[in-house]
Amino acid sequence: MTPEEIKIMMKKDPFITYWGTNYSRNLEKGVFNWDRARPLVFLQNKMPYNKKPMVLIAAGPSLDKNIHLLKEYQNKCIICCADIILFKLIENGIKPDYVLNIDPNLELTSGWRDLRGSWYHTDNSTLIAPTTTHYELLESWGNDIIFYNQSDKPDNHKGVFLKKLTQTTIGFGTLENNYFIGATMLQFSTFFNPSVVILMGYDFAFTDNKIYCDGVIERKAAFLLNYSLNEKNRIDYINLLNTEIMKTSDLIAQLGDEQIKTSRLFKLYKDTLKGLIDKYRLLVVNCTGGGIFTDIPIPPLNIALDMYCKEEFKKYTIDDLSQIKRQRRKKR
Repeated sequence: MTPEEIKIMMKKDPFITYWGTNYSRNLEKGVFNWDRARPLVFLQNKMPYNKKPMVLIAAGPSLDKNIHLLKEYQNKCIICCADIILFKLIENGIKPDYVLNIDPNLELTSGWRDLRGSWYHTDNSTLIAPTTTHYELLESWGNDIIFYNQSDKPDNHKGVFLKKLTQTTIGFGTLENNYFIGATMLQFSTFFNPSVVILMGYDFAFTDNKIYCDGVIERKAAFLLNYSLNEKNRIDYINLLNTEIMKTSDLIAQLGDEQIKTSRLFKLYKDTLKGLIDKYRLLVVNCTGGGIFTDIPIPPLNIALDMYCKEEFKKYTIDDLSQIKRQRRKKR
């Protein structure tokens, strides 16, 4: 792209405004200096885990079928989930170690609340957030935060803008945008040198004519209606959202004798993820339980958990890691 084309794209892209506004406000509010906040390089330098199984959880429809199986294994693996699906884990008695955010909009906090707007407790869970995250989203998070700079392809307008924007936090460490949060979670997993990465909720399809597992759309509607208790308004809005979402189903995947509704965007996401798996040479198994991602092994979740998640191990908070550093200095 020419410099002039980049300028034109920057003016048209709403994310440019969100990112710029959020980053400036976060600097003004001093969020990067909070006691409970650290940059991504802090986690990279500490290397708290090595060769441990890691479970990545997205919000696909198939999650309703098997999320309950993870509870008894949660102390035997590192769990990272997309921010919008946090409620699903908590309601099933699972506390994720890491909750990952990429979106600059406040709407994502809908996944952190019940349908009346009350916040869930996030004790011992760490938020992984870009430096361009909405300030109120960060303020609402009651526990540790790891900040990273978002990057993008250097030859497009997003890459040019983000590189220039994040100069103040240039040493924080970066995660590259790859279209969707599931890809960012996979990048994040590489910092732990995992023995295996187990995927859940990576449908890339409209399983059972749904784009998300139960509860996501309902919470989105509740947020957009400012948590109104008018049941009829909420149901009407949920139906409207579902109708609009289903309009994006513009592709049919043929898996054996089965035809599955999906979209060109989902296919892009799937192909992107497969490319990252090949790039990082990770052992990745897809235990989603449905969808179209059959390019890698697809064992049932119960079998994969039993095979790879055998021993409990200690989980670390930011404070734990900080204390370890001080203790090591004293020994010297």
